[in-house]
Amino acid sequence: MEKNYHSISGQKVLSDLNSNLQGLSEEEAQKRLVKYGPNKIIEQKKISKFFIFFSQFNNILIYILLLASLISFLFGENVDAIVILAAVFLNTVIGYFQENKAQSDLSKLKHYIKQQVFVRREGQQYLLNTEDLVLGDIILIQSGSRVAADCRILETNELKCQEAALTGESLAVDKSSEKVSVGAVIGDRSSILYTGTNIVRGNAVALVVATGMDTEIGKIAGYISETEDEATPLQIRLKKLGHIIGIFSLVACALIFILGIILGRSALEMFLISVAIAVSSIPEGLPVAITVILAIGMQRILKKKSLVRRLVAAETLGSTTVICTDKTGTLTVGQMAVSDIILDNEIVDILSKKDRTLSDRVKEVLRVGFLCNDSFLEDQKASQESLKELEISGSPTDKALLSAGLDLGFSLKEEKKIYPQLDEVTFDSAKKYMMTLHTNLKEQTNDRIIFCKGAPEIVIEHCSFINTKNGVKRLTAKEKEKIVKTQNHFTSKGLRLLAVAERRISSKILKDNLDDNFEHLVLLGLIALKDPLRKTSKETIRICRQAGIRPIIITGDHKLTARAVAAEVGLKVASENILIGEELDKLNDDDLRERVKKVNLYARVSPHHKLRIIKALQENNEVVAMAGDGINDAPAIQMADIGIALGSGTDIAKETAEIVLLENDFSVIVQAVKQGRIIFDNLRKIIVYLLSDSFSGMLLIVSAIVLGLPLPLIPAQILWINIVNDSLPNFALAFEKGDKDIMKRKPLKKNEPILDKEMKFLIFVIGVFTDIGLLVLFIILMKTGHDIVHVRTYMFAALGIDSLIYVYSCKNLKRQIWNYKLFDNKLLVLGTTISLIMLMAGIYFPLFQKALRTIPLGMEGWLIMLGVALFEVVSIEFGKWLFIHKRFKKKYKQS
Repeated sequence: MEKNYHSISGQKVLSDLNSNLQGLSEEEAQKRLVKYGPNKIIEQKKISKFFIFFSQFNNILIYILLLASLISFLFGENVDAIVILAAVFLNTVIGYFQENKAQSDLSKLKHYIKQQVFVRREGQQYLLNTEDLVLGDIILIQSGSRVAADCRILETNELKCQEAALTGESLAVDKSSEKVSVGAVIGDRSSILYTGTNIVRGNAVALVVATGMDTEIGKIAGYISETEDEATPLQIRLKKLGHIIGIFSLVACALIFILGIILGRSALEMFLISVAIAVSSIPEGLPVAITVILAIGMQRILKKKSLVRRLVAAETLGSTTVICTDKTGTLTVGQMAVSDIILDNEIVDILSKKDRTLSDRVKEVLRVGFLCNDSFLEDQKASQESLKELEISGSPTDKALLSAGLDLGFSLKEEKKIYPQLDEVTFDSAKKYMMTLHTNLKEQTNDRIIFCKGAPEIVIEHCSFINTKNGVKRLTAKEKEKIVKTQNHFTSKGLRLLAVAERRISSKILKDNLDDNFEHLVLLGLIALKDPLRKTSKETIRICRQAGIRPIIITGDHKLTARAVAAEVGLKVASENILIGEELDKLNDDDLRERVKKVNLYARVSPHHKLRIIKALQENNEVVAMAGDGINDAPAIQMADIGIALGSGTDIAKETAEIVLLENDFSVIVQAVKQGRIIFDNLRKIIVYLLSDSFSGMLLIVSAIVLGLPLPLIPAQILWINIVNDSLPNFALAFEKGDKDIMKRKPLKKNEPILDKEMKFLIFVIGVFTDIGLLVLFIILMKTGHDIVHVRTYMFAALGIDSLIYVYSCKNLKRQIWNYKLFDNKLLVLGTTISLIMLMAGIYFPLFQKALRTIPLGMEGWLIMLGVALFEVVSIEFGKWLFIHKRFKKKYKQS
């Protein structure tokens, strides 16, 4: 933005950009889009495929293998050298394929949500993708939105903007349409809104003066608001685990090398075998595996209508113990409708009023809800005869009020013409009311009229009068008591109530600050709004509790309304389980920490209450997921272990959250938690599979050396099994769909070790029993006079077949192999089939026979190896049974 638009009047800026308050024509907007390009910041260059490929070589194991290959060449062992190089290349190709796919998936997810903005073109308001904004566009700014382009403010109402992304100033600043001095620095340009900043209060009409790379933030590429991907805690823990295993393996290999030399083995042979063992024992596929698992998990969560914006959330989901949510739009449908109008002496059922015959008093109540309203029609060309085609944008409450008015014959255009709006106090969840100031052209006086709507207990306290069938009368304590009883009756049935009031006031005594006129109101009546429960809510709450997760409702609604909904979905709603904001204020932090252990429902809460609730839960070692949609929810979303923003929420809520719901349904949150558990489960399966295989190979070699036997495998064979044979099954385990009873388990502990006791036991069992089986077979074959090449072929085939069969035991570490579907993972079936074919090729294909020093085996040999593999599976299943039986006994004792 080169021109000093901040120091020029709004009208002059409109003229300079050939625009007007009605907005550009579609034809002109398209011309400008072609001329200036889309409104987006040029992204940082993606990691190239070339870089991903060559980064696979940046690994200490690859360096060791390349060194081993060079030494082999120098000693004339050309076949071994070529095999090692081939193994390096194949490992690189597989690693590249996995990492490239994961990066591609994550990149797609990152740009899944398109930001939109309300734009006015040719006098019509509608949602537009921010990329399509052009110079001269008129946009409508609302509280909670993120500014999509640099704009000159034309009209404003109590506008405050948080500009930390640009200026570093953490406090929100006031904005206005008044021009400022030409030399004002960016932080003092109060008439300009900048791209990437956030509106925290009020609303405005603004003119786009710069887009894309011409914006202030576009000139400073480093201030792009997207969070850079960093290594997640789980990735860091896995990396450390890999380093520990690596150091242990290298030390063990050095000892094996020394032991072999002492026992008279060839130095070259022992060096190559040590290198092969090092490669086979270190699960170098783990870093890529976790990226693949997280990417796949995020894709699956997306299919369940949730978008994970940060990798860390995908791994934390499985540890969630508490889910805090509002009821509106998550447990309920979120499509509110006006059901009744409550006057002093009658209740009018609006839903049945299809003949539109309304009394003047009912019309007055509806008019206040209709005009004291921040929602609007996206397509104002739509007529009263085409209400079904109308798209109303705004909060659920405001949309319901506007829709009711339209349905009962009100014309938005005519009402605004008779009662032009002059000022507004926007709704605030802390204040719990909204006011608008209007000129009353109907009565042709200089008086002004204030319309107000909000929480009954707030609005009624500021009412001095009530409109009755006999005219306006003073509001007595008795009348207030009667209203409270009526309110309790409706809220106990799950309906939400709003009080509507007005005040006719002379312009002479009207106070400048509209908020200061919130007194001496005339109560017109109450509006009851209905929001039906979602069909899935009750079952989802049951699944939550079964999974050891506490669902907690935190709402600004009345206690009785919230209690009715909570009881309907199956939550405990005794007095000890409910806490209202007023009571919460009286509790100190220690008392609150105790109360949150039992409370499932918080009603009439304000934003600062949510922070205290989440903090108290976290101090009780709970892992808290917080779902919200408004700007006032953003601090609580940020404080929670997992912040969740509703898809209908404000831009600020979405920017703060780790997860964005594409469908406002509580069941979507629970589905995301389920996928989080599956992610951790699949990671453990891969670790057990990789480490078991590594441990088996190392143990077999060490046993042979200690017993003074020939080496059962040569380096090339070990590398073949490790890289060619096991890579595809390992990759396929990332695609497991998860145990059907995964939501019947307790949540994972927040810092639960990756390798638990059960995993360590299984790795040990697999390694020991594999070693015993293969060692016995090796000794028998040697004693019966088989040639060493023949025996090594047996060992090569047996170890390969073994890992391809017991991978199906690793599919589910919590169930016996006969209690789950073996072949439901098509990728695993394909992976093991290809690996089997490659194993057979290593034995029967002449070129590979020479490289691997193998000879063809007969049917008898394969049957023997199948028997060894089945023995291994039985051993694993026995190990699993021990832990299953232990868990069953523990559960039985608890019950």
